[in-house]
Amino acid sequence: MKKNIILLGLITFLFPIINYFVEKYEADNFTGNIMFLLIIIFYGGYIFIRYKPKLRFGFNALFFKYLGVLILFKIILTLMFDNSFNPDLPRMSILYILIFLLLPFFEELFFRFYVFYKLKNYSTTGKIIISALLFAIAHIWKPQIGLLYIFLFGVIFASYYAKSKNLLMVYLLHLINNVIALFFIDKQDLSIIISTLNA
Repeated sequence: MKKNIILLGLITFLFPIINYFVEKYEADNFTGNIMFLLIIIFYGGYIFIRYKPKLRFGFNALFFKYLGVLILFKIILTLMFDNSFNPDLPRMSILYILIFLLLPFFEELFFRFYVFYKLKNYSTTGKIIISALLFAIAHIWKPQIGLLYIFLFGVIFASYYAKSKNLLMVYLLHLINNVIALFFIDKQDLSIIISTLNA
């Protein structure tokens, strides 16, 4: 089991390393974004083919309960950090949109499905905490967002996955969270994120 945690930790630190290379090619955002996209596709594809997670689509009371918690949490954080509603989003490239759609799926595939699979002998609480912690560490390259903030959202996603065992629906929850974040994020933070990812 310790071997699995070390493996998961090492893979988690790939995220900041990947981002380093994306920023290294910031003058040529297209190159950095293509690298990022290829890593997501190849590594995500490996997990998907090797472990064959089941994808089920279906709304139920549990999904809407967690969606409500997510939105309420988002509103509280927005009020706490004074992030105003921002309807004027910059024009986004097709490559950015592709990353925006694929990255949450890869994150759920790794931080929920794969982590839970590797830690199957741990308690549910242990899996949720480790999953959320690794999720936060993977976002260490986003200091403007805050690791505690990311950890708490990781707990919400992991708790939902622990109860539903539904990878597709936890991805949808994550995607809804990211869409809401685009509209309730500090404009300066948004410009940093867009300039990093947008070609």
